[in-house]
Amino acid sequence: MDSAATGRHGTSRPAFASAIPVLALVLLLGVVLSISPARAAGAGTTLGLYPGPASPSGVESFSAWLGAPVGYAEDFVPGDNWSTIENPAWLLNMWKGKPYRVVFGVPLIPGSGGSLAQGAAGAYNVHFKTLAQNLVAAGLGNAVLRLGWEFGGGWYPWAVKNATDAANYAAYWRQVVTTMRSVAPNLAFDWNPIWGSQPVDPAAAYPGDAYVTYIGVDVYDQSWASGWQDPVKRWAGFLSAQWGLQWHRDFAAAHGKQMTFPEWGLSIRSDGHGGGDNPYFIKMMHEWIGQNDVAYAIYFDFDSSDGKHSLENGQFPNARAAFKEVFGAGQPSPAPAAQPAPAAQPSPPPVQSPSPAPAPQHHPVHKTRHDASRR
Repeated sequence: MDSAATGRHGTSRPAFASAIPVLALVLLLGVVLSISPARAAGAGTTLGLYPGPASPSGVESFSAWLGAPVGYAEDFVPGDNWSTIENPAWLLNMWKGKPYRVVFGVPLIPGSGGSLAQGAAGAYNVHFKTLAQNLVAAGLGNAVLRLGWEFGGGWYPWAVKNATDAANYAAYWRQVVTTMRSVAPNLAFDWNPIWGSQPVDPAAAYPGDAYVTYIGVDVYDQSWASGWQDPVKRWAGFLSAQWGLQWHRDFAAAHGKQMTFPEWGLSIRSDGHGGGDNPYFIKMMHEWIGQNDVAYAIYFDFDSSDGKHSLENGQFPNARAAFKEVFGAGQPSPAPAAQPAPAAQPSPPPVQSPSPAPAPQHHPVHKTRHDASRR
C-alpha cells in the first residue's frame, strides 16, 4: 500500500488582471477541475499490483476492472543462484516496454549460498553490476529495487538476526547501491524491513540516507495479538506495534524519505489468523495512505503458500467492493513521479550473456509472514 502527502508540490501562478469577470474565473476553474485527474489516495501516490510472477497482463486486467490506472507493477528476481540473479533475461523481457514502473524484489544471497559478511566486503559486487547492466539494456533502468527485502523476518538467507548481521547488511547494501548506480544511475532503492516484532531494531541495518530512495514496510491483515479477531482492534495494533505503521511513518519522515508499501493485502490463513473478507482494512489502508507521504502502494493480488490474498477469485467479495470504491473509477492514481536526475553517466553496453530458457512457472520465494504480526 502506498501513501502520499496531498499538495506537496505547489505551483505559483501569476495573478489575473482585475478586469477579468469573477464569473469567468469560476467557469475557468470548473474546466480545470473537470480535466484534472483525481487522486486515489493523495497527491504523488501511485497504486501498484503484484498479480503473480511475470504477469503484465494481470496488471492490465486489474486496471481495467478497477477503472483506474495502475502505475507500478511488482515482480521478484529468481534467487536460485548468482546466474539467475544477475541475468533474469526472461523476466526482464516480460516487462520490457510495458507502461509500468517495475518494483523488483532482488535477493542479496542466492539459494546456492553466501553471507552478509562477504557481501559487506564487496565479494558479490560483480553480480549486481551485471544485473544493473541488464536492467538498462532491457529499458528498465528506472526500476525500484527492494534489495534483500523483509530482512528482519528470519525467512530469507539474508535475515538479520543480531547486531553483527545488521552492520553487515547495511554495509552490503552500500556496496550494492554504489555498484549499481555506477552503471544505472536512475535506479531507485527501497529499504524494506518487516513491520512488527523482529530480533534487531531495523534502524541498526539502515545503510544511510545517501543510499536509500524509499522506506517501505509490508503489511497484511493478520495478527496473533490479544483481541485480534476485532478488525478495529487489529488495525489499532498495526498502527501502534513496535516497529509498526506509526514507526514506519516517523522513521521515514526523520530521514526525509517517502514511505512505500511494497506489499499489502487481505489474508486468509490455514491457521485461522487472517482477517478474511475485511473491507475495514481496505478503507483504513486507503485512509492511512492518504494521510501520509507515500510514493507507491502495491496490492499483493496473489494466493501464495503462506496465505490467500487475491481479490480476483471471489474469496473477498465485500473487501473487493470496498477496494473498487476507494481506489477505483473516478479516483485514478497519478503517474509515477519523476526522480531527480543524477549526474550523467555513459550507458553501458548490454551484457552479452546467454539467456536462460523462459520460466513462466517461476514463483517468488515466499515465507511465513506470521512472525511479522507477532507483538
